[in-house]
Amino acid sequence: MEIPLARVAEVIEGEVQGDTQKRIRDVAPFDDAGSDEITCAGSPKFLKRIDETNAGAVIVPHNFSMSLKNLVRVENPQVAFAKAIAIFHPPVKPAPGRSPKAHVG
Repeated sequence: MEIPLARVAEVIEGEVQGDTQKRIRDVAPFDDAGSDEITCAGSPKFLKRIDETNAGAVIVPHNFSMSLKNLVRVENPQVAFAKAIAIFHPPVKPAPGRSPKAHVG
């Protein structure tokens, strides 16, 4: 699945700073993210290193803007990252009904 950054931002309730049409294919940890993935830099530890990530976009606190990276500014980066994970890896729902192997006993 490939989604424009603007659509990701809409779902996670954020504001894009950068290329709104950047195509995002997945989420990844800060140090492992590639150019088509989005990651999170919610703490000062990661914000200081933001220009070191290879991520195509970074979820950051709303008041952060000191980077040339594609940013999605949000109120709560950790919650927004969880929402981003759900976009690319939706929870698997079991099929409705009963298993033919089920029995009461």
